[in-house]
Amino acid sequence: ITATALSGMSTAAAAVVATQTTSTLMNLFNLKTTAAVLAAVAVTGTTTYLVQEREADRLRADYQALGEYHARLTSDQQEALKAIQLRDDQIAALRRDVADLPRLRGEIDALRRKKEEADALLLSADEAVRTISELKTENTALTNKLNKSLTASWVYERDQWQNRGQTEPLDAFQTFLWAWSSRNQDALANAIHLADEGQTAEERERLIKRLLPREQPPTTQATRIRVFWMTGSGEGEHPEKSLTALEELSFVDRPLETREYLVRWDLVQINGQWRGFRKRYL
Repeated sequence: ITATALSGMSTAAAAVVATQTTSTLMNLFNLKTTAAVLAAVAVTGTTTYLVQEREADRLRADYQALGEYHARLTSDQQEALKAIQLRDDQIAALRRDVADLPRLRGEIDALRRKKEEADALLLSADEAVRTISELKTENTALTNKLNKSLTASWVYERDQWQNRGQTEPLDAFQTFLWAWSSRNQDALANAIHLADEGQTAEERERLIKRLLPREQPPTTQATRIRVFWMTGSGEGEHPEKSLTALEELSFVDRPLETREYLVRWDLVQINGQWRGFRKRYL
């Protein structure tokens, strides 16, 4: 009985020990399992966080790239709008230019006609210059010819003009010069012959005053008269004589300038007195 009891107690003790061992082992297993699960959960969470962080970084980079792309698109759009506006402005300018072509063509035609007229005027001016040059040459030749004939002509210097009466044509001519240069109105009225005898005294006086030398500048005065021939028969009721002369004029307000003109004086004899009645430049 004792042995059996002891054997039972040993068996019971062994069972208790085995039970405790099994319980301990289970506890250890559960702890390891829990730790493994927690570790797995931690690893999974960390991995998920890292994956999400990388995805967020990628999304941020994509968003920044999209922003830059949008900015480029906006810039390109503005450049395109500017180009379109410039094109529209150029098209509008071209349309205005095309619309203005008729007016421009008209102006060009007008300018062309003016140029042709100017060319014609220049040609006429050249011809006029040549004509004037030829006339000057002829005048010089005529003056030289006249100067050669002056040895047998009558020369009247201004300071030698005097009242020589009117019996002879040359005397009457010199008397006229004296009356004119000295502004002697009465002597001048007697030295000339007015064709219209029906004039009143006042009208004759006005005509005589008009013949007197001018006092206002620019004035000229004859400084020398060279008569180189006299024509006319001196016959009939009122004989006439014509004196052809070279008159030298000096400008009073321009003392260094003198000119010579070929002139002709006509005289008529009235009651035995010679009087001048016409002066013409040849």
